[in-house]
Amino acid sequence: MTFSEQMNSVSASDETTASLPISDEAVTPATDALSLVDLASHKTMEEALPFTVEWAGTSYRIFVPRSVLEDLDHATSYRQDEQLVAAFKRNEELILKRTLAVLEKGRGRWGTVLLKQYDFPELFQ
Repeated sequence: MTFSEQMNSVSASDETTASLPISDEAVTPATDALSLVDLASHKTMEEALPFTVEWAGTSYRIFVPRSVLEDLDHATSYRQDEQLVAAFKRNEELILKRTLAVLEKGRGRWGTVLLKQYDFPELFQ
């Protein structure tokens, strides 16, 4: 039997391959939703507000700098922790959306991410 004949006989007799259902779920892996787990009530010494998210079964510590929160809020000179927390809450949906994009690009492989202005293209429009 030639190699071609062997391959044809294997293909014809391989019922497991022929009977596998084809669906989008099998081809495209499901992406877990990003969820906010914890928001700190104070900034760090580096002037960033930390928060924790869970995504794809992993917990990540994310830091959003004061300057980013001010830019998102179109404000300057946020010095009080309460101002930063309020700015985060006003922009939470966008911050979490951009955090998910950053994690999907692989920047969270060490469990922490520092968000930057360039992570928010809305700031440059």
